[in-house]
Amino acid sequence: MNFRGKFLSNYGNNERFYDIAKQYKAHWGEKLFILDESLAQRFKDASRENLYIPPEELMIGELTVKEVDSDYVKFRFDSDISVHVSLGKTSHDVTLGPNPTALNEFTNRNVFAVGVGGCITSMQWLSDKLDKKDGTSYLAIGVISGEKGLSEVNATNPELNVFNNVPQKNIQSCIQIWEYNAFLNELHLKHVLVTSNFEAITDIQWAPIYTNSPVIGILGCVLKNGEIHLLRVDDTLPQFGVVEEPSCRYRSNSKGSSNLTCFSFVGADKLLSGSADGYIMEFELPLRQNGNISQPNFKTFVSDGPISSIVSVPISCDNEYVNIINGQAYRGMAFSTSDPLVDVFCPLSEKSTIKPTYNYIIQDLLLAHNPENSNILCLRSLQDTSSTMLRLNSHMTTFKLSEILGHPFMLTGTDAGDVILMNYTRKFFSSKGGNKVMVPLKLWKVTLDETSTISISADYEKMDIESPIQASYMPLQVMISSVAWNENVIGSSVYAAGTASGILLIERLDPKFKS
Repeated sequence: MNFRGKFLSNYGNNERFYDIAKQYKAHWGEKLFILDESLAQRFKDASRENLYIPPEELMIGELTVKEVDSDYVKFRFDSDISVHVSLGKTSHDVTLGPNPTALNEFTNRNVFAVGVGGCITSMQWLSDKLDKKDGTSYLAIGVISGEKGLSEVNATNPELNVFNNVPQKNIQSCIQIWEYNAFLNELHLKHVLVTSNFEAITDIQWAPIYTNSPVIGILGCVLKNGEIHLLRVDDTLPQFGVVEEPSCRYRSNSKGSSNLTCFSFVGADKLLSGSADGYIMEFELPLRQNGNISQPNFKTFVSDGPISSIVSVPISCDNEYVNIINGQAYRGMAFSTSDPLVDVFCPLSEKSTIKPTYNYIIQDLLLAHNPENSNILCLRSLQDTSSTMLRLNSHMTTFKLSEILGHPFMLTGTDAGDVILMNYTRKFFSSKGGNKVMVPLKLWKVTLDETSTISISADYEKMDIESPIQASYMPLQVMISSVAWNENVIGSSVYAAGTASGILLIERLDPKFKS
């Protein structure tokens, strides 16, 4: 099928979007591994623009934070970790700590590595104004740590279950805010906010707004006490602090225990949450309005078990969203925000074992029906058959598309320590069709040697799109636990990848900025 036929099949007869798609194909279609930041600038008018709210108009209150010293944080999040960094036949021993280490000397790549002091559970870059000129970007990461290391932060720990019913609490948790300057190519730690009073951090997201100093942004997070907290992150916060009270908190039950498990911002005014007993609830956000926001707008039963993930995808300029919900059912489901209590829930062709992600410009949704496979669905026809992207010989643990800028590169992390880059749109744009036109590139390989030392290989490796080898389980230390794209135009080729052992890699891919 030619390009116009594929377009009509996926998007219908939309001439304006067809012109955008043709330009997108012309500039991005042949790119294998080169993420050119000038193309993000070219397509910024088609990218998603977040809402601007001046800091004086933000209704949300400030955080209550107690300042502590660096030793307090270091005692709870011991960040020193020894690694072997290899490129070809050369290898170097490096000790990673809380201060970023530039690895360009060892890898010939523009990359920083940091030891963050615990398992990285989630991360997201703050998306600012699309024509922002200062080159500054902020990355928020969630970190959890136990006294016995990874043995206390694995999936079988009862402290990390969805029912919030364990009296003994040993896990420490914090949020780290990192500042990256794309012009100076500098990375430094801006804030560490210890959240252990509210148990482990499992998911963090920036609210889809941008503002001015002194406010950096509004950060939402899910904690294992069953609550969702909103944190107003200001420039004036101490570098090291303990969160005593969030700016705002949401609970599934105002009187009894709370069991919220996940959430997604639905624009700048609403938040959709899922619970351990299969309900979804919509709450108002305190960004542009005052009043009682503790009561949900609606509460609807959708799953016989816990809701594992919710993703709200903007589909028009009219503030309409498609909400993608995954729970214990065989299939995921979706509904539109235009009239959620009347519209029928749409079953997806399959559900995702990890949190879905989407491309804003192309309006695609990326799922993983099982741990070895990732699949693309078109938002216009979510119930139709999906298109296979990758079939690996390891288990996918995380992936990310560009949800704001909409460039075509897909990041994937696996339990075998692989960080994989691929232009997933080549399958759609190519007249040949099939998976042969897609070429996944392994950016990093994290392994554990015979002395239990972590090794990081910087050798690029082309991969098979469909591996015939069955997946096998790997040591927990090498697992890639989270990945994220920088969603600012300046620095759009920057991504972050984190491991369960606490290694954070931040690399800029555009070869024009190779240092």
